Amino acid sequence: TLPDDYIDPNNNINIIRPMALESFSYPNILTNGALYYIKNAHSGKYLSTAGGVGSVGTNVIQYSFHGNAPQKWRIVHCGNGLFKIVSGVSPNNVLQITTNSDTNGINVNLNTDTNHLIKRFGLSRASTGAFAILTPTSNFRKVVAVQNATADNGQNVFQWQYKSSINDQWIFEPVNRDPSHGVA
Repeated sequence: TLPDDYIDPNNNINIIRPMALESFSYPNILTNGALYYIKNAHSGKYLSTAGGVGSVGTNVIQYSFHGNAPQKWRIVHCGNGLFKIVSGVSPNNVLQITTNSDTNGINVNLNTDTNHLIKRFGLSRASTGAFAILTPTSNFRKVVAVQNATADNGQNVFQWQYKSSINDQWIFEPVNRDPSHGVA
Protein backbone atom coordinates (compact mmCIF):
# COMPACT_ATOMS: atom_id res chain seq x y z
CA THR A 1 0.00 0.00 0.00
CA LEU A 2 0.99 3.60 -0.47
CA PRO A 3 1.58 5.98 2.43
CA ASP A 4 -1.30 8.17 3.56
CA ASP A 5 -2.27 11.53 2.19
CA TYR A 6 -4.65 14.04 3.67
CA ILE A 7 -7.46 16.44 2.86
CA ASP A 8 -6.92 19.98 4.11
CA PRO A 9 -9.66 22.20 5.59
CA ASN A 10 -10.45 23.59 2.11
CA ASN A 11 -11.22 20.05 0.86
CA ASN A 12 -8.08 19.96 -1.30
CA ILE A 13 -6.37 16.61 -1.64
CA ASN A 14 -2.73 17.06 -0.68
CA ILE A 15 -0.64 14.11 -1.69
CA ILE A 16 2.65 13.79 0.14
CA ARG A 17 4.11 10.40 -0.81
CA PRO A 18 6.34 9.13 -3.60
CA MET A 19 4.91 7.56 -6.74
CA ALA A 20 5.30 3.98 -7.96
CA LEU A 21 6.67 5.21 -11.29
CA GLU A 22 9.96 6.96 -10.66
CA SER A 23 9.49 9.54 -13.41
CA PHE A 24 6.32 10.87 -11.78
CA SER A 25 5.41 12.79 -8.69
CA TYR A 26 1.91 13.02 -7.29
CA PRO A 27 -0.15 16.11 -7.97
CA ASN A 28 0.07 18.69 -5.25
CA ILE A 29 -3.61 19.59 -5.23
CA LEU A 30 -6.84 18.32 -6.72
CA THR A 31 -10.10 19.41 -5.18
CA ASN A 32 -11.81 16.43 -3.58
CA GLY A 33 -15.29 15.95 -5.03
CA ALA A 34 -14.79 18.50 -7.81
CA LEU A 35 -15.89 17.94 -11.40
CA TYR A 36 -13.23 17.82 -14.11
CA TYR A 37 -13.06 17.43 -17.87
CA ILE A 38 -10.29 14.92 -18.58
CA LYS A 39 -8.47 15.57 -21.87
CA ASN A 40 -5.95 13.23 -23.47
CA ALA A 41 -2.66 15.10 -23.85
CA HIS A 42 -1.91 13.44 -27.20
CA SER A 43 -5.23 13.65 -29.03
CA GLY A 44 -6.78 16.69 -27.35
CA LYS A 45 -10.02 14.67 -27.07
CA TYR A 46 -11.96 14.22 -23.84
CA LEU A 47 -12.78 11.16 -21.77
CA SER A 48 -16.45 10.50 -22.47
CA THR A 49 -19.09 7.85 -22.09
CA ALA A 50 -20.08 6.20 -25.37
CA GLY A 51 -23.44 7.41 -26.65
CA GLY A 52 -23.65 9.95 -23.85
CA VAL A 53 -25.15 7.43 -21.42
CA GLY A 54 -24.03 6.48 -17.95
CA SER A 55 -25.52 3.04 -17.42
CA VAL A 56 -23.64 0.02 -16.09
CA GLY A 57 -21.36 -1.41 -18.77
CA THR A 58 -21.21 1.77 -20.86
CA ASN A 59 -17.92 1.92 -22.73
CA VAL A 60 -15.54 4.84 -22.18
CA ILE A 61 -14.08 6.56 -25.22
CA GLN A 62 -12.46 9.83 -26.24
CA TYR A 63 -14.50 12.49 -28.01
CA SER A 64 -14.25 16.14 -29.11
CA PHE A 65 -15.18 18.60 -26.39
CA HIS A 66 -18.88 19.40 -25.98
CA GLY A 67 -18.91 19.99 -22.20
CA ASN A 68 -22.03 17.96 -21.45
CA ALA A 69 -22.43 15.49 -18.59
CA PRO A 70 -20.79 12.52 -20.43
CA GLN A 71 -17.49 14.43 -20.31
CA LYS A 72 -17.70 15.46 -16.64
CA TRP A 73 -15.95 13.35 -14.04
CA ARG A 74 -15.95 13.81 -10.26
CA ILE A 75 -12.61 12.98 -8.62
CA VAL A 76 -13.11 11.52 -5.15
CA HIS A 77 -10.28 10.66 -2.80
CA CYS A 78 -10.64 7.17 -1.27
CA GLY A 79 -7.50 7.11 0.90
CA ASN A 80 -4.23 5.22 0.45
CA GLY A 81 -3.42 7.18 -2.70
CA LEU A 82 -6.48 5.93 -4.55
CA PHE A 83 -9.25 7.86 -6.28
CA LYS A 84 -12.57 6.98 -7.81
CA ILE A 85 -13.59 8.72 -11.01
CA VAL A 86 -17.35 9.20 -10.89
CA SER A 87 -19.46 9.62 -14.01
CA GLY A 88 -21.06 13.02 -14.56
CA VAL A 89 -24.01 11.24 -16.19
CA SER A 90 -24.72 8.78 -13.38
CA PRO A 91 -23.32 9.54 -9.91
CA ASN A 92 -23.74 5.90 -8.87
CA ASN A 93 -21.37 4.68 -11.59
CA VAL A 94 -17.61 4.98 -11.72
CA LEU A 95 -14.78 4.38 -14.15
CA GLN A 96 -13.43 0.85 -13.90
CA ILE A 97 -10.95 -1.54 -15.43
CA THR A 98 -13.33 -4.33 -16.51
CA THR A 99 -11.20 -7.20 -15.19
CA ASN A 100 -8.95 -7.49 -12.16
CA SER A 101 -5.87 -8.08 -14.31
CA ASP A 102 -2.63 -6.36 -15.26
CA THR A 103 -2.97 -7.48 -18.89
CA ASN A 104 -2.59 -4.85 -21.63
CA GLY A 105 -5.81 -4.09 -23.48
CA ILE A 106 -8.27 -4.55 -20.60
CA ASN A 107 -11.21 -2.28 -21.38
CA VAL A 108 -12.38 0.72 -19.36
CA ASN A 109 -16.10 1.19 -18.79
CA LEU A 110 -18.65 2.29 -16.18
CA ASN A 111 -19.99 0.19 -13.37
CA THR A 112 -21.68 0.57 -10.00
CA ASP A 113 -19.29 1.69 -7.28
CA THR A 114 -18.64 -1.30 -5.02
CA ASN A 115 -15.31 -0.11 -3.54
CA HIS A 116 -13.46 -2.79 -5.52
CA LEU A 117 -9.86 -2.18 -6.60
CA ILE A 118 -10.78 -2.26 -10.32
CA LYS A 119 -12.84 0.89 -9.64
CA ARG A 120 -9.97 2.88 -8.11
CA PHE A 121 -7.00 4.64 -9.67
CA GLY A 122 -3.77 6.36 -8.76
CA LEU A 123 -3.01 9.81 -10.18
CA SER A 124 0.48 11.00 -10.93
CA ARG A 125 1.65 14.25 -12.46
CA ALA A 126 4.19 14.07 -15.27
CA SER A 127 6.78 16.74 -16.02
CA THR A 128 4.41 18.01 -18.75
CA GLY A 129 1.87 18.97 -16.07
CA ALA A 130 -0.57 16.31 -17.29
CA PHE A 131 -1.49 13.26 -15.20
CA ALA A 132 -1.15 9.54 -15.66
CA ILE A 133 -4.21 7.61 -14.47
CA LEU A 134 -2.57 4.55 -12.95
CA THR A 135 -4.30 1.21 -12.49
CA PRO A 136 -3.83 -0.50 -9.12
CA THR A 137 -4.69 -3.86 -10.73
CA SER A 138 -1.30 -3.56 -12.49
CA ASN A 139 0.50 -2.49 -9.31
CA PHE A 140 0.57 1.02 -10.82
CA ARG A 141 2.71 -0.07 -13.81
CA LYS A 142 -0.07 0.48 -16.36
CA VAL A 143 -2.24 3.43 -17.19
CA VAL A 144 -5.50 4.43 -18.79
CA ALA A 145 -4.67 5.26 -22.42
CA VAL A 146 -6.33 5.76 -25.81
CA GLN A 147 -6.26 2.60 -27.91
CA ASN A 148 -3.97 2.93 -30.96
CA ALA A 149 -2.95 6.45 -29.81
CA THR A 150 -5.20 8.12 -32.38
CA ALA A 151 -7.16 11.36 -32.33
CA ASP A 152 -10.30 9.74 -33.75
CA ASN A 153 -13.62 10.49 -32.08
CA GLY A 154 -15.04 7.37 -30.46
CA GLN A 155 -11.66 5.71 -29.99
CA ASN A 156 -11.66 3.19 -27.15
CA VAL A 157 -9.94 3.81 -23.81
CA PHE A 158 -8.17 0.90 -22.10
CA GLN A 159 -5.39 -0.20 -19.75
CA TRP A 160 -1.91 -0.21 -21.31
CA GLN A 161 1.71 -0.40 -20.31
CA TYR A 162 3.09 2.99 -19.31
CA LYS A 163 5.42 4.15 -22.10
CA SER A 164 6.22 7.76 -21.09
CA SER A 165 4.22 9.01 -24.06
CA ILE A 166 1.67 11.80 -24.02
CA ASN A 167 -0.97 9.21 -24.98
CA ASP A 168 -0.51 7.98 -21.39
CA GLN A 169 -1.25 11.44 -19.98
CA TRP A 170 -4.46 13.33 -19.24
CA ILE A 171 -5.12 16.99 -18.52
CA PHE A 172 -7.59 17.64 -15.71
CA GLU A 173 -9.59 20.80 -16.46
CA PRO A 174 -11.90 21.96 -13.66
CA VAL A 175 -15.51 22.27 -14.82
CA ASN A 176 -15.98 25.20 -12.44
CA ARG A 177 -12.64 26.86 -12.92
CA ASP A 178 -11.18 28.52 -9.86
CA PRO A 179 -8.29 30.79 -10.89
CA SER A 180 -6.50 29.98 -7.63
CA HIS A 181 -6.21 26.32 -8.71
CA GLY A 182 -5.15 26.92 -12.30
CA VAL A 183 -5.55 24.27 -14.95
CA ALA A 184 -3.47 21.10 -14.89
